[in-house]
Amino acid sequence: FDGTSPGSWPIAVGMVRHGQGSGHHALGTDVSWSTRWDAPDPDHGVHGCAVVVPGRASRVDDGTHDLLVTAHDPNRPFVHWAGGTWSRGLDHVTAEDWRADVERFVARLASPVIVEVQP
Repeated sequence: FDGTSPGSWPIAVGMVRHGQGSGHHALGTDVSWSTRWDAPDPDHGVHGCAVVVPGRASRVDDGTHDLLVTAHDPNRPFVHWAGGTWSRGLDHVTAEDWRADVERFVARLASPVIVEVQP
C-alpha cells in the first residue's frame, strides 16, 4: 500500500470462526488480544487461535470472524502477532490453557528484555 496518506488508517486483524466455539478478549490501552477455541471435533480435537495487536483496539464481531480493529499511522510498519494451537499437542489441552499462555505472552511484551552491547 502507499503510506503517504496523512492521518491513520483502520487495520483489522482477526480469526475466522469454525462452529460454536468460545472466545476470550482483552482490549487494553497498551496491547489488545483475542483468542478463539473452536468447537471440538471428535476425530481431530480442537484448534485454537490468537491475535495480539499493540495499543487500543475495538472488537468487531461480523458473525463469522472475531476481529480487532485499531487505527494505525500508514507511515510506520504495523506489527502484530498471531498464533495457533491444537488440543492434541503438548501444550494446550483446554481453552483456559491457551488463554493463560496468550496472557503470559502479552505480559512479556510489556516487559521486554533489553540487552546493551559494550564495545
